[in-house]
Amino acid sequence: MKLFKLLTCILFFTLCSAAQSNAQTCGWLIDPELAHLYEGHYEFNEKRILHIEEVDGVFWGQITGASKLKLTPSGLHEFYFTDIDAKVEFIINQKGEATSLDFTRGDKQQANKIGIINKPLKKKLLKKYAGDYKLSEENVISVSIDNGMLYAHYNEQILNLIPLRKHLFYSPESVMKIGFNPDFDDKILSLTLYVGQAMEFKKVL
Repeated sequence: MKLFKLLTCILFFTLCSAAQSNAQTCGWLIDPELAHLYEGHYEFNEKRILHIEEVDGVFWGQITGASKLKLTPSGLHEFYFTDIDAKVEFIINQKGEATSLDFTRGDKQQANKIGIINKPLKKKLLKKYAGDYKLSEENVISVSIDNGMLYAHYNEQILNLIPLRKHLFYSPESVMKIGFNPDFDDKILSLTLYVGQAMEFKKVL
């Protein structure tokens, strides 16, 4: 009987080790009070953002241009994507806040956590962005202003655009970015839609 229990334990740990090597986990638990710690938007570069959220105890990650994927905790501040061979490890500061993460899929990339402040802006600041932008006859983005907020109408979606930096906006719902491209006089000539790749839409004058 003891031999059987020993063999069972050995088999269990062997299977766990094999699962770890295949980007799976062996039941690492997250303190429910700390679940909110990892949630937020993490910016890699101009093109991509990774959105992390927790819903009913399950973690999800969505990268710009990709579908939402499940994340499974595998260690202290570490998660694996269950459907792709990739993992994220959160960097925690002395205040116990997640400030960035390392995303590993072959190579390692760092993404910094960004604040999303959804507040109205002055109409005169937004007016230059309003208008229609065309990639083709069938592919058009209409940008409008409503109550001090900027919206993009694209593919039957209405995207609320949150300012990140000058001429650069972010849609948290779709995890997409829109960058407006000015000339030397700061007149907007086009916009670039970042959906995994960069797509430039010329402004219809």
